[in-house]
Amino acid sequence: MNEKLRNSVLTTIRSKGYERRKEPFVLSSGKLSYDYVDLRKAFCSGNALKQAGLLLIDYIVDILHPQNSLTIGGMTMGADPLAHAVSVISGWNWFSVRKQEKSHGTQNLIEGTPITKGTKVVVIEDTTTTGSSLFKAISAVKACGGEILLAISMLNRSTKAQELLSKNDIKFLSIFTYEDLSIDPI
Repeated sequence: MNEKLRNSVLTTIRSKGYERRKEPFVLSSGKLSYDYVDLRKAFCSGNALKQAGLLLIDYIVDILHPQNSLTIGGMTMGADPLAHAVSVISGWNWFSVRKQEKSHGTQNLIEGTPITKGTKVVVIEDTTTTGSSLFKAISAVKACGGEILLAISMLNRSTKAQELLSKNDIKFLSIFTYEDLSIDPI
């Protein structure tokens, strides 16, 4: 593992994507927190996003040792920049899962690379708390016949995602945890 790259990405998260607020706010999971982490903001520059993409690829290759192309993506908005960065750097395909099917046109739930039976998929998320977004993306991929090889989160803010995905026999990895940011778990 490239520790220098990992430390650089963590520094970016801390300096550009993290803030401690005076008043608690509601996370998308419904939980309250004083610690706000926005990885879209942290990785909004080309260089920061490239480093995040390289780090994700490093972890994915280390775990899966892929011999062929993978397809990578997850729920829109959190997974989109990361999936695109990984795709551009690695040449792997990307996809994005909508929150709900389009009501017009193709009425797709999954955009980008079509997921079909046997498609080898890595589902990603920027920040995970309960794992529900990852699980929703996984369910959409499985409904199309895709094979989930790994679920990976850039930052895991609790232990709930690991519990949910383990119960469903999904291999899960988080690159960073709440401990790396010295914040309380959710």
